[in-house]
Amino acid sequence: FPLVLYKRLLSPEQPLLLNDLKEIDPTTVNSLTDLLRRVKNEQDISEVGLCFCVNTGVFGDSKPHDVPLDPDIDMYQGVVNSNFELYIEKYLNYRLIERIREPFDAFRQGFETTCVASTYKLLDPEELDILVTGVDMYDWTGLKNNAIIDKNHAKSKFITWFWQIFDSFTKAEKLLFLQFVTGTDRAPIGGLSSLKITIKLTKKSTQLPISHTCFYRFDLPKYETQDIMNEKVKLAIKYCDGFGLK
Repeated sequence: FPLVLYKRLLSPEQPLLLNDLKEIDPTTVNSLTDLLRRVKNEQDISEVGLCFCVNTGVFGDSKPHDVPLDPDIDMYQGVVNSNFELYIEKYLNYRLIERIREPFDAFRQGFETTCVASTYKLLDPEELDILVTGVDMYDWTGLKNNAIIDKNHAKSKFITWFWQIFDSFTKAEKLLFLQFVTGTDRAPIGGLSSLKITIKLTKKSTQLPISHTCFYRFDLPKYETQDIMNEKVKLAIKYCDGFGLK
């Protein structure tokens, strides 16, 4: 989730900033930042043709239409240097609050139902993000050392092949594997050394590898050769979304 979501959960009274939108829409933020720079340099921005509305569609509508940023402001009022900061305030409020008010309220209700203890509100957005999605520090050796493998298979050629394939992966491919097995490409608190994935050998060599993300289990078929295993594993982790392989 973008950090602004956690900011809204933890401190909804805090004012919204351009930086809060940047993770979601960097192109728009870059444009607004450039206009803000021009305003500070006393350059006229009225020629840009902005007004206090956005042209957008709503689910079920056949065509986009103009929507006011604030019902108390004429939506066709032109944006000039003197009201540009007000425009930014109203634009951020529309994009990050009004436009998503209904789904966000539903999300917040679900989040608060799950997180019964209110102590999470003592955290800042970055800390809550780590609690929810983990960290981006990766100890791949720790992941390997803590993998759970049946003792009768731990030294089999299939497991040896797999770890050789895993060691040859790029970082991006290792992250794809992590997401395939656990459902996220982020490490849990404590790092990958605290994560225990289970690797189970199966006889279904005509199938792709399968993962069970709820149990962090990776089902690896006993392929005839290491080249075939390499091809099948990479195929599974790269094209798993939407095909029930997780």
